[in-house]
Amino acid sequence: TRQQEFDEASKKLSEFRLKEARAKFEKDMAAVDASIVSERQKLLQQFEAGIASQREAILTKHENARQAILRKSNDALNKARHNEQAQMQNVQKREEEWRKQALVWLNTANKKFAKKAEADAEHEAQKKASRRRR
Repeated sequence: TRQQEFDEASKKLSEFRLKEARAKFEKDMAAVDASIVSERQKLLQQFEAGIASQREAILTKHENARQAILRKSNDALNKARHNEQAQMQNVQKREEEWRKQALVWLNTANKKFAKKAEADAEHEAQKKASRRRR
């Protein structure tokens, strides 16, 4: 490693040169450590950004799916309501026709009853008149 290389090279140096070399070596090592830390931070931030964008994409996909399900549900409800209203209108039309026919039948029946009552009254009058003649 670098420390071993430095130790081998430092055996040959004088004490003054050793201090300078040690200061330079420590400064270089601190720069390498700082570079490693900054690179690690940069990679970590890129990773977190990638994860965040994936999370957003998944959330968007889930929201779109939820909205699609909600739309289908609402469409089914609207279709059911529409069918129910159409059935009700159909029933109302048939009911109106039935009422009209019932009124026609009732009027016809009332006319027949009135004619029958009139005929019965005439018959009774004729009977009374024939009894008086006798």
